[in-house]
Amino acid sequence: MDLDKSNNIYLFGQSLGAYPVSAGVYSNTGAKQFIQKLNNNLTSSLYSTVFGRVNSSTINISPTALLVDVCENIYAVGWGGNVNFNGTTQNMPVTADAFDKTTDGSDFYLICLNRDADSLIYATYFGENGGVGDHVDGGTSRFDKNGVVYQAVCASCGGSNGFPTTNNAYSENNESSNCNMAGFKFRFDLLAMQIISTTATPPTGCAPLTTSFSYTSTRPGTSFTWDFGDGSPVSNAQFPSHTYTNPGTYTVKFILRNPQDCNPIDSSFVTVTVGTKTTFAIQRNICMGQKVTIGNQTFSTSGVYPVVLVGSNGCDSTVTLTLVVADSIITNKDASFCEGKSYTIGNQNFTQPGNYIIKFTTNVGCDSFVKLNLTQIPITRRNLSLEICEGDSVKIGNQVFSQSTNTQLTLVSSLGCDSIINLSLTVNPVFETIINREICDGDSIQIGNQFYSASGTYQIDFKSIKNCDSIVQLNLSLIPITTTNISRNICSGSSIQFGNQIFTATGTYNIVFQSVKNCDSLVVLDLTVTDTIFTDLAAGICSGTRYQIGDSIFTIAGNYMIPLKAIGGCDSIVNLSLTVLDSFVVNLTESICKGDSIIIGNQVFDENGNYRIVLKASGGCDSIIYLALSIIEPITTNKTDIICDGESIIIGNEIFDETGQYSVLLQSSLGCDSTVNLNLTVRDEIRTNINGAICQGESFLFGNQNLTEGGTYTNVLQSSTSCDSTILLTLVKNPNPIVNATVDSSLVFVGSEVQLNAVSQSQNLTYTWTPTNAVSNPLIANPTAVVQTNTLYFVVVEDRNGCSGLDSVLVEVKPFPNEDCMDENIFLPNGFSPNGDLKNDVYFVKSKIPLTSLLFIIYNRWGEKYLKPTTRILDGMEITMEKQPLVIRLDIILKVNVATSL
Repeated sequence: MDLDKSNNIYLFGQSLGAYPVSAGVYSNTGAKQFIQKLNNNLTSSLYSTVFGRVNSSTINISPTALLVDVCENIYAVGWGGNVNFNGTTQNMPVTADAFDKTTDGSDFYLICLNRDADSLIYATYFGENGGVGDHVDGGTSRFDKNGVVYQAVCASCGGSNGFPTTNNAYSENNESSNCNMAGFKFRFDLLAMQIISTTATPPTGCAPLTTSFSYTSTRPGTSFTWDFGDGSPVSNAQFPSHTYTNPGTYTVKFILRNPQDCNPIDSSFVTVTVGTKTTFAIQRNICMGQKVTIGNQTFSTSGVYPVVLVGSNGCDSTVTLTLVVADSIITNKDASFCEGKSYTIGNQNFTQPGNYIIKFTTNVGCDSFVKLNLTQIPITRRNLSLEICEGDSVKIGNQVFSQSTNTQLTLVSSLGCDSIINLSLTVNPVFETIINREICDGDSIQIGNQFYSASGTYQIDFKSIKNCDSIVQLNLSLIPITTTNISRNICSGSSIQFGNQIFTATGTYNIVFQSVKNCDSLVVLDLTVTDTIFTDLAAGICSGTRYQIGDSIFTIAGNYMIPLKAIGGCDSIVNLSLTVLDSFVVNLTESICKGDSIIIGNQVFDENGNYRIVLKASGGCDSIIYLALSIIEPITTNKTDIICDGESIIIGNEIFDETGQYSVLLQSSLGCDSTVNLNLTVRDEIRTNINGAICQGESFLFGNQNLTEGGTYTNVLQSSTSCDSTILLTLVKNPNPIVNATVDSSLVFVGSEVQLNAVSQSQNLTYTWTPTNAVSNPLIANPTAVVQTNTLYFVVVEDRNGCSGLDSVLVEVKPFPNEDCMDENIFLPNGFSPNGDLKNDVYFVKSKIPLTSLLFIIYNRWGEKYLKPTTRILDGMEITMEKQPLVIRLDIILKVNVATSL
């Protein structure tokens, strides 16, 4: 149960019956959870509704918390599923912006309805996916009036670990083997005038610092208060600027007010940090190549540098750097060393060539560098091959060689490094050669630069290829030429070959051969050729017969050369050109329509089959036709179609758009008849006219359109028969009545009566003032009200079209004039636990205002008066009770001596 600021009573519970649902409220048909609103004296029901799974046979959730916030939005929380042993959280409504749209059937469920419960603002699931099921035993749920729920629940039962937690939570894991307690805070963020952010620009800097302040909020405010936190007067500007002259950290408080909102006040804080500037000097001496870094700047050359550093408080500090850089001495040196030796500089010894930087320290403490370019002179290795003639010698270095040898010599180069020579020395002897040669008569032989053509013995002196002496003795002989005579007879077309020459004509030929000694041998040929007899013959036969010449038989057409023997022994040639007249063979594949025929020769064919037809060709030989004949049967197609009014169907070149049965004769792609029998049904279009009305600011859902203006609208739908269904909407937009709420005095003392008035130009209006219990008659235009506290009075007017207008007026109570009244004047604790454990057993009331009387009335959970305790006055009021485990309600009535306070 919960109360709103007018003390109207809200109930949240379960019912398996048909719980009553008021007209115009949000509900889920047949659901088993209810919300009921009663007036503050329990004499009438203002509305009731049900929510949850539609047409459910069981409850969905067990209620754990109910809240009516400062704007009279209604919040309800519960759990359901496995632990209840029946029911489920499946298929409960959730909104598009839900935290969790899915459920495993055993989760928490949070829902919020707007004021008067006529729409769903928000609904979501919350809990573990899987596991035994989330639940809570009641009494551990709390709401704050700004729409925040706090719950301590039983989670991850069965030792699971799936209950949702946030990053960096105190404990993100279930350390128990069964259920563990989980706590969660859920903010709905549905109230008006919530400040989203408050900013200071800049938020940090050096004194004096001028900062501009701004904010963003979900709803606008009408008054603004900025407390800058430095003791200066507050500002009522919406976006002020303020100058801080002293360093420090300041907490700025911003208060946003709008008396016409249901949540008339909100506040936020922002921090401004103000620092002071500092200035100091630094001197540094470094060597060349070193660096000095201050802040994010690096310096490596001599000079004076001002460096601005940004402090963590946004206040700059200035450092003046005086930097002296001592130069380094750099010497470049080129050097070399022999392979196998080393080079020394300073105290370093190098055995490999390369570029080295050797660091020395100068007399001023900075580095001196020698850049050494060191090269290595390799040992020279050379392979030397020499040849000399017998009796000669060669000198290498200081050694003389005259015999063949292979040896290694070590010499010293001009650079003082070793040079190694691998010597291979060959001593060539003097050669003596005897040559015996035979040449043909008329040829010659060359030895050196001399030619010899006569038989004899010759001695010739040469230099060998090694340039040594060589003596050649030549013994030369001549071979004479031989001649042979030959006679031959051949037939025309034949040939005779001698050596690599071929002869085919009568004549005398001289043929030169080489003898076995490669000298010329002459053959004289006397050749006689006898001519061949040629005969040309043309003949023709029919396919399957033959043609014969001599011993040759021919059955295939072509040109043939047939040799025969003549009387003289030579060939006689017959050139035969033979023609074969084939039987003419044709393969025919034909298709004809049934009832047609095909004629070949003098035969008629009109049935399916394969036929062989023999005809006589003009040349006297047979002609054969192979016929494959197919008969195409007529095609008949039965077609049933349904179309919508205005559509048509085309068959062939005919168009059909009316209900009926039709027969259409077509020609197939093969040219044969094809008949289509069409059974056509044409469905009429469905048209519906509806009327609607909306008020200013409302919308009308028409199809997928939200209409906000009056007019005529058309929506084309598709009916169950797939044809168009047209809905014509005539929508009327009625203006909302305008009302102005006034009061005769907006600032009064406690207990004063004021006159409220609702003024409107519209006629036939109904009036509703809230808070209803704070006015004399909430249903008239001009009630009176007795003001006990700052109160925002709302009036809602409604005309005969159901359109409404809203206005409000704020009446504030004058504060007590002394300073003590600026704080809370009376402090009433909101709970105590008189169970005898010495903790919160006493209910203690404090007051800065003298009290003339005090009355405590305590009721048990069934509304029965339980006890009227004794009282005693000290610096406040306290009461004690006997140990009482039951839920109780405490009513406190105080009477204040206002005159004494003043």
